[in-house]
Amino acid sequence: MSHSSSAGSWVAAILALTLCLGPVPALAQPPAGGAPAAKAPAQPVAPAHLWWNDAYVISALSLRDDQRKQMDQLFEKHGSAAPRDPSLPLKSRAEYFTALREGDLERARKQLSAWAEQESAEIRRQGELRIEILSILDTGQRKGFGKLTPLIANLQWVPRTAWRAEQPPPPRPGAKPGPPAQPGAAAPAPKPAAD
Repeated sequence: MSHSSSAGSWVAAILALTLCLGPVPALAQPPAGGAPAAKAPAQPVAPAHLWWNDAYVISALSLRDDQRKQMDQLFEKHGSAAPRDPSLPLKSRAEYFTALREGDLERARKQLSAWAEQESAEIRRQGELRIEILSILDTGQRKGFGKLTPLIANLQWVPRTAWRAEQPPPPRPGAKPGPPAQPGAAAPAPKPAAD
C-alpha cells in the first residue's frame, strides 16, 4: 500500500514541476535511415519575457508602453505568477496520506488543514495577480486578450521566449475546414441553423 502512495507522490511532484516549468520542447529525432542530422546553424534565441512584453501580443492588443510598465511593476511587486514553493502543499498532502494509512486521524486532520490552506493561499495569490494585471487593460484589450492563441489566461505567467502559438490549434470535431485564421483575428460568427 505504501508503494502506491509513494508512486502517487512522485506523480504529484512531477505534475507540479510540469505546471511550474511549462511545456518542454520535443527532442530532436534523427532522420529515417539512422544517419544523424547535420547541425543547423544556431538561431538567435529571444530573451525570455512576459506576455505583455511579447511583440505579437503588443501588436494584437495595441498595448501602450505605460500599460506594460504598470504590468511589470505589479509583477515585480507580487514576485511572479508562478507557484512560490510547490513542495509545501505536496509535503502536507504526503503527510496527510501517511497519517491516514497509519490511522492517526488527528494528524491527518492537521495535515489536511495545512494542505488546504497552502493550496488556497497560492490559488488566491496567483488569481489576484492576474486580475490586477488585466485591470490595466481597457475593455477592448481585455476582450482581445481572451481571443489570443494560445489562451494566455490559461498558461503559467512566467517568462518565455515566445507567447505566440507556432501552429494553429487543431480543428474542433465536426468543424468544416477553411482558410487559416490570422493571429489575433476574431473567429467568424456562427451561421444560424436552418429550420
